[in-house]
Amino acid sequence: PTDPIDAFFSGKLALSRQKIAQLNELIAVRSKLQAESLSQIDYQISVAAQSLSEFHSWGVGYNQGVDMKRNHLERQLAIFRRERRDSRLKTWQDLAGLRRELNEAVTEYQELFRRYRVTESKG
Repeated sequence: PTDPIDAFFSGKLALSRQKIAQLNELIAVRSKLQAESLSQIDYQISVAAQSLSEFHSWGVGYNQGVDMKRNHLERQLAIFRRERRDSRLKTWQDLAGLRRELNEAVTEYQELFRRYRVTESKG
């Protein structure tokens, strides 16, 4: 555009669209990473739960080695579940922040576009 106002708004709108696209991509990537991470944790939980179920038929106190292994697996299971919960919370907080940033960027774009339309109609 040869008009300085058009050039200014075109540049600003392009940057704003680019920021929105980057935020959308970042949200998609982080969501995918979270799904993969949770999938790995779920696998570890299922392996630990399956291993723990093998000791279900053994009575408590019957064999000290079995009791130690059972306690170890129960601790591992609790750790994996806590890790899963923490991962979900951190990801939720991260995505909520990114979505808030995206909403602000969209609002900024809309306001910029509205101002461009106003200046365009006056010119």
